[in-house]
Amino acid sequence: MLAICDRRYRKSAERVAGIRPLTCPPRLVKAILWPNWLASELIYIDLHGRLGEPEWLFAEEERVLHIRDVPETTDKVIFATTCFLKETEFFDVFRKNKLIYGEGANFGLRDRAIGAPLLALWFRRVYEKTCDIELSLRVAKTRVALTSWARSADKDALQFRIAL
Repeated sequence: MLAICDRRYRKSAERVAGIRPLTCPPRLVKAILWPNWLASELIYIDLHGRLGEPEWLFAEEERVLHIRDVPETTDKVIFATTCFLKETEFFDVFRKNKLIYGEGANFGLRDRAIGAPLLALWFRRVYEKTCDIELSLRVAKTRVALTSWARSADKDALQFRIAL
């Protein structure tokens, strides 16, 4: 598994992925990201989308992940909590794989897994046992719906889907 996140969301991403996420600067992205990307079947991404831009931000810094920094693959399962993913160039590159995403803003917290990250956590747990993305997403949505019915962030996460 590979997890890529904004430094501010490291705690949440670490809980979701069960591993330490990458928060590397752009100059190291090919040396670090590519080998990990190519070796991973499941990839979790929690970065800030920029509408109409071919890059994503790492926090409010000038550090970005550019579309050209991401290897083009077709055999990965990508769970992206990035806001407005569908309105970026990343969507077309990622949907060549098995992409799970939400439209619009996808809510979560820096230090806890709620909303989209909570859905990703349950998805990972089920996927690691079944390797079935449709079943994993259904079970994850059920878990989120049953255990956190009052939070609007969790309700928002229930709209995530698999890109076709």
